[in-house]
Amino acid sequence: MYINKFIITLVLITICLLVLTSPTTAEPFEFLRGKWEGSIFLVDNSIKIEVRFENLNDKRQGIINVPALEIINQPIKITEINNSNINFKINNNSTTMFFEGNISSNKIEGIFSQKEKKDYNFILKSDATNNKQVELKGSEQQIKISVKGGELAASLTYPQVHNINDPVAILIAGSGPTDRNGNSPLFDYQINNLKYMSYFLANNGIISIRYDKRGVGESKNLVDNKTPTFTQYRDDILEIIDYVNNNLGRNNSRIFLVGHSEGSTLAIMAAQNIDELGGIILLSSPGFKQEVLLRRQLKRQNEILYAQGRIQDKNLLVKTLNELIKAIEQDEKFSISEYNIPDNYKSVYKRLNNQRDFSKEWLKTSPAEILKTLSVPTCIVQGEDDQQIQKENAERLSSAVSKDNLSFNYIKGVNHLLLKDNNEISEEVLKNITEFIKKHK
Repeated sequence: MYINKFIITLVLITICLLVLTSPTTAEPFEFLRGKWEGSIFLVDNSIKIEVRFENLNDKRQGIINVPALEIINQPIKITEINNSNINFKINNNSTTMFFEGNISSNKIEGIFSQKEKKDYNFILKSDATNNKQVELKGSEQQIKISVKGGELAASLTYPQVHNINDPVAILIAGSGPTDRNGNSPLFDYQINNLKYMSYFLANNGIISIRYDKRGVGESKNLVDNKTPTFTQYRDDILEIIDYVNNNLGRNNSRIFLVGHSEGSTLAIMAAQNIDELGGIILLSSPGFKQEVLLRRQLKRQNEILYAQGRIQDKNLLVKTLNELIKAIEQDEKFSISEYNIPDNYKSVYKRLNNQRDFSKEWLKTSPAEILKTLSVPTCIVQGEDDQQIQKENAERLSSAVSKDNLSFNYIKGVNHLLLKDNNEISEEVLKNITEFIKKHK
């Protein structure tokens, strides 16, 4: 079998805007970040391969090593990626090597081929040890919390030894069908960042409650066939605070709201309605209105599509969004079929149009503006490798908090899900949260 040495260039086109408008935890490649090892299975033997998916804002977003072929630290070109598939290739003047893989849990499995050559199977497995990383030394019980229209399903996690003076952290998940553990049914793999966060807190003397929001997980029946509004989500947090007051005997000063991504915005909104809260912790938090972030994403995608010749208008995606927002605000009709945009982008607009009550609040809520009105200890944690929420969001939030109340943490090697390259939740993130709560309890 003939395989040359390869000299490669890398181009990755991502559709981050789909994450901003769809109910997901994070882009699929957030989980893929890090090292994957495996084999290509040839006719009578196999050869080892290693792929590392890196920072997606860099020009080299993927690296491959195939020592048997003298391919060392070569970049790859990712041609397709979504929740269940990833395709990438490497090429030179005479041949191209293709990898077409299916993503399942911590495994990528599929077909390896060369142009005009036979197909072979390949498999890659992640280094991830995420499901082993934090062992609970305390105890946990499942509880129900009364809210408007029914009950939220939740987990109450205790330290091994606890008393009435221990603080309580309420963990608030990110957007869409993200459950109390930080997992989403839209992905085959388990994130468990909030689950292990609660275990770490318990192991360090902090009680926590994490819950399935209405319409999600074991709270899935607590919904009326449409996406709950931000106000409904916020009111549920206020009910959980009442539960802590009445059932755990804690006043507000011993209660801390810990929000991840969109959950951070909800934490800020809830804090606006609570006096003398112990503090809020904002993890991977947006600092701008979602309509601002979405316009930026669409603008970048429009530039790519225009350069490819797929659309003829340099501002089509943004102009369409502006018209949709106007229609939502003025309660007017809107049909995406009237706009000549690529089919795979239409779902962005359809989701916003079909859940208008949610969209009105989601697009216009400004976390930083609300934060300015608060006087509460605030911990901001931002990962340097976060591809959904850039550093400027954390900086905008921090500018809204007085120096006396602010703890700002910008952490290297951490992505939007608070994971490191090996897909373990960052211990530095967990320590920052723990230290902040203990300081202000």
